[in-house]
Order: sequence, then structure tokens, then C-alpha cells
Amino acid sequence: MATATNQTLIEKIKSKRNKDKAIAEGFLYNLNRINGEVYYWVCEKRGECNARMNTRNDIVIKPVDITLLANDHTHAPSQERIEMLRAYSKIKSTATQSEQSTRTILSTSLEVMHPSIVNAFPKLESVKRSIRVYKSAGVESCGHLESAAGIILPDKYKTTLKGEPFLLFDSGFGDERRMILYATPEFLSI
Repeated sequence: MATATNQTLIEKIKSKRNKDKAIAEGFLYNLNRINGEVYYWVCEKRGECNARMNTRNDIVIKPVDITLLANDHTHAPSQERIEMLRAYSKIKSTATQSEQSTRTILSTSLEVMHPSIVNAFPKLESVKRSIRVYKSAGVESCGHLESAAGIILPDKYKTTLKGEPFLLFDSGFGDERRMILYATPEFLSI
């Protein structure tokens, strides 16, 4: 039996409970543990499927038997569930970074989804409640950020409660070496 190292790049997303998940070759994995730079993942359907993978820098490093390209999964990949989690993650992100109403966020998101993805969603009342929770939590619910480049600064974080400028400098969204400087003019004059 010949083996090779699979050079699959994974995509990381957050679960509905803000836990790390990985997508690789159409399958979902839950983070099991981290040891240094190596992440150990188990199939989302733990209990019925024993598939596992290890990653370093978001690349699968676990040796995989070439004859078992699906890495011993006992079920088919679930593209609908993956798309639903991506959409749910986008809704969470919009809720934390937007001033839009819960109804607007939900309706705008559902308009562009395929009906099969909408059917995979939890009950809409549950999604609405989650949006309200994310909106009230604000930035704290964003989870771990890889870099400052992806932060979207809402206007309410650019001024003080008195309306004075608070954001003095921002090198800009998408800048990998982004610099954000906060201070009031009064503090600078001290």
C-alpha cells in the first residue's frame, strides 16, 4: 500500500457556538486539540465516523492511504451543511459589524441563498435570536482574529461618547501591516 502526504488546504470557519471547524475535501471537522503548530481534527460526525486529520498552517499533513481518498469517512460529504455554516458565519459577521436591523440582516442573507441551504438552516426564530445576541455582543463575539487587516471599524468606534474624534489613524482595511491609532486630541496635548 503506497502512502502520500495529502496537500489539501483547509478552510476554517466558526460553528454556531463559535468553535473552530475545518472544511477539507467536502467534509467538516471539529477541532480536537492543538499541540504546538499541529492541529488535530476529528470528523464532525464523531461517533458514527472515525475520520481524522492533522494540519499545520492550514495544510493537511497526516499521511493518507492513496486508496482511501475520503480518509476513512463512513458517510458522503455534506456540501449543503458546509454552505449553511458559511452563510451562518457571514450572518454572524454582519450582525457584529453592522447597524442593520435583525430583520434586514436575515432577509438580505436569505434572498441570495439556494433553497436547499435555507432548508438546512435552524428554525428562523432561533437564527433571529442569535442575530440579536451577536448584535448586542458587538466586537466581543468576533472570536479570534488572525490579523488586524480584516477588522471593519464601525463608526461608533471612531468617536468618543462626546462626539470627539477618537480614531486618529487607520492604515486601512486589508493592510496586512495595519496600524490603528486611538487617542483623544485632549490626551495628545498632555
